[in-house]
Amino acid sequence: MRTAVIALTLGGSKLAAKLAETTGAHLYLPEKFCSDKNKCYPIKSKLLELMETIFYQYDALVFIMAAGIVVRTIAPFIKDKRTDPAVVVMDEKGTNVISLLSGHLGGANQLTLEIARITGANPVITTASDVNNTLAVDLFAQRLGCGIENDQFLTAVTAAIVNGKKVAFYSEYDNFFDLPDNVISVDSITGIDSTYGGAIFLTHYIFEDYSIPSVYLRPKSIILGIGCRRGITKQKIAEAVKECLEDLHISKKCIQHIATVDVKQDEQGLVRFAQELQVPLKIIARKDIQKIEHQFECSQFVKDTIGVGCAAEPAAILSGKNARLIGSKYKKDGVTVAVAAERELREVCK
Repeated sequence: MRTAVIALTLGGSKLAAKLAETTGAHLYLPEKFCSDKNKCYPIKSKLLELMETIFYQYDALVFIMAAGIVVRTIAPFIKDKRTDPAVVVMDEKGTNVISLLSGHLGGANQLTLEIARITGANPVITTASDVNNTLAVDLFAQRLGCGIENDQFLTAVTAAIVNGKKVAFYSEYDNFFDLPDNVISVDSITGIDSTYGGAIFLTHYIFEDYSIPSVYLRPKSIILGIGCRRGITKQKIAEAVKECLEDLHISKKCIQHIATVDVKQDEQGLVRFAQELQVPLKIIARKDIQKIEHQFECSQFVKDTIGVGCAAEPAAILSGKNARLIGSKYKKDGVTVAVAAERELREVCK
């Protein structure tokens, strides 16, 4: 975590210097308190002007000064809890350390606890899920490495949990985590109704909208095995994948990687499609595909051309840790798409 520690007074500067030295954070002090020993960045302007420059340069900002000064200073720069840096405030005596902004996704709560451990200060954390020692949906998703859909309902679902309401939890994967008593694990989505205060879906599938606040957690569990004819364009591949995922009701956000046979490793349309999705393109050797191709529908023409009778399905399976195919392979305009999903979330979280 790229962190800056900022102080304005002599007492605050001494504490800031010690904290920066211990944590490796960058140190910002008034020029008169900088020295060769503390290696600080001198503050030569107003604090507001400094924030305009550095607010989004760091993952976390630790202010050693009055909380009121910090609130007034950072207010113009606050945008969204998904992108704002963690902001922590500490008094110059080191008595209290306060998680002020981005406590969960930004990591301010965790940083507050870490500073309290280092300095002996009293940690002040005010987020309801933490003080009630219950589940915060955003932190839960972060811990599992999941993307979040319907994040406009994050607060409502977490509030339902904190307030003791019954919240449904549906997962495509084996649960290996503890849930609060009022978060009810359900085997089917059909029974989720207005008797629940909210719902959490841990799944790669797209469901119909629910009338209750619902949050979708998207694990990177989906593998696309792709075979294609030589010279295929990125657009043709994208169209085939889009239609395939729509047919299977699978979220594009869950794509972990693309896999193909070694003879296609330089296929520019495929390479560019993977780059556009920002996912790895894994290459599977034909000698490995030959060992399992008998399990899938093969084409003699393809076998005569590249040496194996199929590519998409075995590439998807072989590139995963413990994957299974979902549905049948999809063919369109010279592109074949096979979709596989890891069987367990542990395989995704590793």
